[in-house]
Amino acid sequence: KLPPMRLELNGDYLAVVKQDYDAKTIYMLSSRTGDGLWKTDPKVPGSPQPIDSMFIRDGKLYGIKLHAGQGFYFAGMDCPTGKDLFRPNEQAGYGGKPEVRLRHEDYGPAAVVEIKDRQDFEMKVFDVAGGKLLHTVKAKGVGAFGEHGCAAATVQNGQLALLGKNELKTAVKK
Repeated sequence: KLPPMRLELNGDYLAVVKQDYDAKTIYMLSSRTGDGLWKTDPKVPGSPQPIDSMFIRDGKLYGIKLHAGQGFYFAGMDCPTGKDLFRPNEQAGYGGKPEVRLRHEDYGPAAVVEIKDRQDFEMKVFDVAGGKLLHTVKAKGVGAFGEHGCAAATVQNGQLALLGKNELKTAVKK
């Protein structure tokens, strides 16, 4: 059985997240040469940890790290070294294990995260320089993000929009 694998490519870097036997691992490779730059090493404390949903921008890897409970971490790592750009920002207090996805749309110096927690939908905007939460938009809904007749979200021209069951919420970049 082939292991599940996720890839993210941008510029000089290729991030690969996969299952190595019984442990999830992240590898950072040079997209030009194929050389390994760094990887998760379970024997080394502080070794880079896998990221679930991810994207690379300007030599930096941003993504969602797994949470042991009912939440997630927004994280950033330097592509050449694997070092954290900032302390991962924990978002907790959800009613269950939320479904979380990092969007690839450019929102200036920020990253946008979609979260579904049962019938609660939200979008959170994080500063990519320091990992701080900038703002949140919430709405009630059903189904999955982007499914016809269900919750939908978009980011355009620096504006965030979240359509829930009976309401449209927006946030404008300041």
